[in-house]
Amino acid sequence: MRARPFFDGEGTPQKGVKTAPHRAVILGRYVFKLEAPGAFVVEDATLSPEAYSRLSDKNYHFTIQVFSGRRHFGNNLLAGGYAQGRLADIQAGEIIEISCTLL
Repeated sequence: MRARPFFDGEGTPQKGVKTAPHRAVILGRYVFKLEAPGAFVVEDATLSPEAYSRLSDKNYHFTIQVFSGRRHFGNNLLAGGYAQGRLADIQAGEIIEISCTLL
């Protein structure tokens, strides 16, 4: 399995960069390999300081997708799930649950 956290927010877009359908400021995208189902912590992700400075609201958004680690869609065994929220949700110590099912 893999987890893909994505961070973005409202603010001033970078000149010449189109971000649609996402928010104007892209802070970072990452992919982590998960060895087994269970809890995981996103701790190695870093945000672009330049992009962070362009945010109009520092309570940025996150989206986390979980998906099969197999590369060919015909062989996927996992119907992945996702979660989304804001920085304040994480700072409040809320557990973010993502449910997946088998195909």
